[in-house]
Amino acid sequence: MTEPINYRKEIYYSELGEIMENLVQAAKAHVEGTTYEVTIRRRRRSNPQNDYFHKMVGDIAIATGHTAEEVKYHVVAEVFGLEEFVVKGKTYHRRVSTSSLPIDQMILLNSHVEVMHAEYI
Repeated sequence: MTEPINYRKEIYYSELGEIMENLVQAAKAHVEGTTYEVTIRRRRRSNPQNDYFHKMVGDIAIATGHTAEEVKYHVVAEVFGLEEFVVKGKTYHRRVSTSSLPIDQMILLNSHVEVMHAEYI
């Protein structure tokens, strides 16, 4: 069996050889019975962006008397809308998860919340 691969980093063209080698090793490991999952996605929001968002949401919650979760639900739904999902034929709605937002969408969300924050604080 080959050595387990744990590879998570930003993709740069200059590292294409290293990335391809990891893919080849994962494919070889599959032949030996180990399956790997490869995901390529836009970079997620940063921790400072997340902290800033939750600080503003908390301030707005205190100022309005709503819970932080209520404020978060409202602002995220206002900016990104609600996701639909179906369970046993019944349609439900939920807000988009902020933990999976890419950096540029978190910037958009924070810009929106900054305006709201300035109105209440």
